Amino acid sequence: MSIIVGFPVYNPATFPLALDCITSAYSGTVTPDRVVVIDNSPDTTFSAFYLSDLPHIEIVSLGTNVGLTGTWNYLFNRFVDEDYLILPGDDCIFYAHTIECMLAELQRNQKAMIVCPKDQNGNPLYWSLFTQRTELYRKVGPYDEIFQVYYADNSYSWRMKLAGCTEEAISVVDVQAYHHGSA
Repeated sequence: MSIIVGFPVYNPATFPLALDCITSAYSGTVTPDRVVVIDNSPDTTFSAFYLSDLPHIEIVSLGTNVGLTGTWNYLFNRFVDEDYLILPGDDCIFYAHTIECMLAELQRNQKAMIVCPKDQNGNPLYWSLFTQRTELYRKVGPYDEIFQVYYADNSYSWRMKLAGCTEEAISVVDVQAYHHGSA
């Protein structure tokens, strides 16, 4: 079983928070095999900031800001054959059982195409932190990059419905992650 966590980063002011998020991915009961950071910052690179000794981190600079949806598309296209691709924002902190429970839900519930945890207030995080089956990506297609951040989830949800997915396709698990919001 291979687990990839893909983080987008853009704003150098939030690099310390992003590093906390990455560190938290390695502190759970189930940890990723690899973390891939997509550096969308055109001026200050995350690799210049990154000084940690965490294992298995790859930093990819695309040379331009492709936005959150462009980052997701890049990761899905690159890791289409991996078992699990988890996509948090750069403002979500994993708790001890977050990854474990998300993956268990995918294994338990074959109807679930997208799985997300709840935030610290009990609200679903949806596209702030999620894992998605690659078969859904193949069926629905890439995320619409016109929506670099906001409304990408609404657009994709609508396209999921057009592709025949029911409300059961999105599953919210009863495990939490901390969401700073608007990082």
